[in-house]
Amino acid sequence: MTRALLAGVLAFLIVPFLIPFNSSGTLTAAQAAPGAEFVELADVSVRVEVTPYSGVGSDAPLIVLMHGFGASTFSWRNVQEPLSKLGEVISYDRPAFGFTERKTSWVGTNPYGFEGNFEILDALIAKYGA
Repeated sequence: MTRALLAGVLAFLIVPFLIPFNSSGTLTAAQAAPGAEFVELADVSVRVEVTPYSGVGSDAPLIVLMHGFGASTFSWRNVQEPLSKLGEVISYDRPAFGFTERKTSWVGTNPYGFEGNFEILDALIAKYGA
């Protein structure tokens, strides 16, 4: 009885590791986020969501939405479209979040620090904004 119970527990613990499965680690960011736009900003591949201006007039501002710690562009899914009546709206995944590239080595500015984040923001505004 004890041996049968021990064999059952061991099988329960070991067998799941023997069954192959596809994990999200096998997908590229582009495969995991079909339809997403990726741009190279400050030497980092950044996921960007752009909602064009839908209001009246031609002099619309650029509205950039930045998510907080542990979030992503998904945080802005309910406000991006309504804000597009006021201007072109851009949200992006900051380094280490969402589908933006996670660099393990770099030359120059650390993309995860304040300066690196500001370089990416500056490049984003230069690409899409005024």
